[in-house]
This record gives sequence, structure tokens and C-alpha cells, in this order.
Amino acid sequence: GTALSGMSAVPVSAGGTGATSAGNALASLGAASLVSAATQTFAGPINFGNPSAASASLANIGGQAILPGLGSDGASGITVAGTISAGVIRQVQSGTLSAATALLPSGGTLIVGGTLSVGTSLATPKNIKLEVKNGGTFSISSGATLSLNSPLEAGPYTIFTGAGTVSFAGNPSMREITPEWWGADGTGVVDSTAAWQAAVTAAGSVNGYGGVVSCPTAQYAISNTITSYAVDTAKGISLLGPEGQINNASGSCSLKWTGVAGGTIFHYLGGHLGKIANVVFNTNGLAARGLWLDTAQGASASTTISSITRSGNVVTATLNGVETWPSGTNIFLSGVSDSSYNGMFPVWYQTDSTHISWSQTGANSTSSGGTILSQSGGDTSGLSVERNTFFESALAGVSISSASITSSILSVTLASPAIIYPNQWVWTTGSSDPVYNAYWQVLTVTGPTTFKAQSIRSSEAPTTSGTLDLSTVGLSLGANSYANRSASVCCLTIEKNNFYGNPSTTGPWPLFGIVEDGVNGNTKDFYSKSNLFNGLRIVWQNMNGGTFISDGDNGSGIVDALFATSVNGAVLIENGEWESALG
Repeated sequence: GTALSGMSAVPVSAGGTGATSAGNALASLGAASLVSAATQTFAGPINFGNPSAASASLANIGGQAILPGLGSDGASGITVAGTISAGVIRQVQSGTLSAATALLPSGGTLIVGGTLSVGTSLATPKNIKLEVKNGGTFSISSGATLSLNSPLEAGPYTIFTGAGTVSFAGNPSMREITPEWWGADGTGVVDSTAAWQAAVTAAGSVNGYGGVVSCPTAQYAISNTITSYAVDTAKGISLLGPEGQINNASGSCSLKWTGVAGGTIFHYLGGHLGKIANVVFNTNGLAARGLWLDTAQGASASTTISSITRSGNVVTATLNGVETWPSGTNIFLSGVSDSSYNGMFPVWYQTDSTHISWSQTGANSTSSGGTILSQSGGDTSGLSVERNTFFESALAGVSISSASITSSILSVTLASPAIIYPNQWVWTTGSSDPVYNAYWQVLTVTGPTTFKAQSIRSSEAPTTSGTLDLSTVGLSLGANSYANRSASVCCLTIEKNNFYGNPSTTGPWPLFGIVEDGVNGNTKDFYSKSNLFNGLRIVWQNMNGGTFISDGDNGSGIVDALFATSVNGAVLIENGEWESALG
């Protein structure tokens, strides 16, 4: 029959001792109602033979399976004095993750329906499966690391909150990680950079190798560069969108740049045998690069931070030590009091030996403490780049406040910041003085709005008009000209990708398909097959060394050149179909 306890009906099985009230009936069954206001105590062991029996049995204790708390936690809590055997399913709504896993000493399944806190670093047992329902989260305190060694099951919703970190280093069962676990917004309205970076960083730790970051059909706003870093010989992460992606700017899994002009959407820094497939890289008329496959510099150095500030989305660190870290040097920050500063970034400019700056979107603030490491690493090798779409809209351009030429050096001040690196080619248009409407090779970057470039003229009167334009690159390889790289980008397969440009028939050449950014670069041995290049001014640039094979690549629209500048090595172009004349 049914025993009534308050407003809840509780099933009563046959064979009880009999009772004249619902409470006595429950007591006769050896259990108390979990829906009452008082804390309940179960004195004996609770043993279940298998998960299904556990679920059914919990459902019959007090009429519900949800255990609202752990330990003696007040009016809504419970206390279990005995043990719980293997095979049990426990669903928890609050408390600490440490206490929750302690209730399953012999293993089992823990269903998380509310917030479990992680105040200090914790490693979960391998014999406990974690099922996190929508609304269930792990709140990780700053400075704490949650090492998830347990099998994890969760949908595409937020399950990690707080300023702490997540590691899957001891988890061989972890197959795919999604940015939604850290709160990524797939509508493209809210910036998702932090969520994406957290997912990529966690994927790099999976079982000591690179894991998979999986993204659904969604559009993400990205305002800071997402960086994947792996040391030499380590397997690189994989980035996989849904099969059958849509080849437009929104696409199926689309990363859309919303940050500072001249930025990079995704920086792949070292790693072997990863895969990037079915992703849209939308430069949005702002980013200079969609996907940058790079290598870390050969030597590392570190120093501590005296102070650090963020103003206008530019971070400047004052160093306690003297360092020479030119533009493009990859640095890793840790231990800063304000953890929002921590992470990996390429140096934008260095004003002197104790001050360096880089781009990072965020609130203006000041902090201190921590360490900066000039990160060393190894090759990016054996990577497969397949079925992605690169939308390379011509950059809108940045207005020039002033420009002058003295002693064959062009000095430019911009009206707003633009990320520029030494040896990068830029051009100016629209100046009332035609001398300034030309191509320039950048020499030094001295601030977010100032740089110097080489000029063929010795001097020229200043001007206050014109626009600076930056090249846009779908896929960038190597970038060795920015800061010295000792390792190589090697042995890549680039297949069935779509490169879409939007060039002017009379304007400068802003759009490149694949570019190796350094005349002394170390990019070599890659296979380009069945890619579509549509409306680009230059398809490949600066292939340096090794063997390059283009098999079945196709070009349409405006294509001025297959190669620009030098090509050093064996080149084979076959089975292609090109609509326009080639240079």
C-alpha cells in the first residue's frame, strides 16, 4: 500500500510489522522520509547489488532518489553511519566533491545535480564514474586543480565554474572535451575566449597526451588568441567540429574574431599527429590570421613580475629581471595575484628590457606577483588540417594619425591599436601625399599604435592622413620571422579546405591562402590536396625548404600569384584547375 508522510506518498512493501501512522510504517521499513525537515540518520550499511537496484531502492526511500546533502549539513541533510557497497548510484545536490567521493569507498556512480565545491586540489578516484546533469557543477577555487581521473559523462552545458583549473592527465578514458563545459556561448553574443582556452588547455593534459576538443554547431565570439601548447614529441590536441560543416561565415562550428585588429584566432604551438577538421575560422575583417601553426623558440628563460596592468585591452608587465623578448616570443604567465592574467601569449612589443606588452581583452586592472616564462618547445609535425573553412575578409584598415620619413625610416602613429610584428608587410592607402601610399616592411613595434618601417626615401614631410592595411592570412605556417624558432613546422597534410577571400580588383593584396611568414623560416614537407582557393590575391607564400606538393588544388576568382617571394626546395603542382591567370 502507501504510507503518507506530509504531502509525499511513500511505497510500502508487504511484510512490515504494521503501524498506525505513516511515520511508524516508514520506521518499520527501516528507513525515514528524506522529504521531512529534520536531518535523517541511517544507522546500518546500505547495500545494493547493482546500479539499477540502487536507483530503485533510493527511489523508495522517502519517495525520491535525490539526496539533498552530504553529512550532517543541517535541516535538509542526511547522515549515513554505515558503509555503501560497490555498484551504488548516489545523486548529490550540494557539499564538497571530496565528501561525495568518500561516500563511495568501493567505487560506483556519482550523479551530480547541484554544486559541489573543490576548495583545494583534489584527484578523483578512477573507480567512481561522474555523471553531471544539467545544473550540476564543480566550483573550483582559485589556486586549486581538479584532477579528474574518473570517467566523466556530461552534456554540452556548464559543469566547471570558479577560477581553478581542470586536468585530465590521469584519465585514459577521456575522449572529447567541449568548451560548453566552461560556459562557452554558442550564440556568438557573449565572448567565449576564456571557455575555449580552458577547454584547449585541459585537452592538452589528457592522459599525458593531446585530447580532443569537440564543438557543436555554434558560433563563438573570440576576442583573445586561443593557444594550444605541447612540448616536443608530445601529441598535439585535435579540434573537431561536426561533420558536414556549412561553408559560410557562420558555419557549423565557427570561431569569429572580435578582438584587436591584427590578432590571431587560434595559435597551435607545437605537438605531433593532431587533427583540425570541420571548423570555420572567421577573421571578420579584424584578425590577421585564422589558424597559426607555429613552433616554440628553442630556449627558455624566466623572471618574476614586479607589476602588471591591463588598459584598453593591452597588458604591460614590469619585470624584475632584464630580458630580451622580441615581438612574437611566446610567454607563459602563472601565479599572478589576479588569475585573469595567467596564460600563454605572444609578445606584441617590448619598450625596454624590463617592460613587455601583449594583447588581452579584459577589464582595466592592476595586479602583481607571479612568473613569466619564455616558453620553449618543439616541432609541429604530422598535423592533419581537413575540411575547414577560412573566411579572410579584407581588414577594414586603421586610420593613421601621423606619419613621417626620416633617415629612410618611416614612423607611423595609428588612431587605434593594431597588432603588428617586425618583418610583416603592411601598406598605406588614401594619404594626400602619394609617397605614403606604398608597401612597407615593419622594422620595430614600439607601442600599440606606433611602429617603424623601412623606406626607400631618405625623408618626407609629415602627413596626417591615410589608412594602414594589414595582410589577412587564412592558414599561417611557421612565423619564423617574428621571433627565432629553432624547431620546424613539418610534414603537414592540408586537404579539402575552403579559403574564401574578398579582394578588390584594384586595391592592395590583403588576402593570402597559406603563408610561411619568414624568409628564413623552417616550414617544410607538406602536402596540399583538393583545397579550394576562392578570390585570394596570393595562394602560397614563402615555402622554404623540403618538398611541397599541390595535388588537385583549385583556384577561382582573383588569384594574382601561386607563390610570392622565394621558394627553396622541391615543388610539384599537379591535377589542379585554376580559373585566373597566375603570376
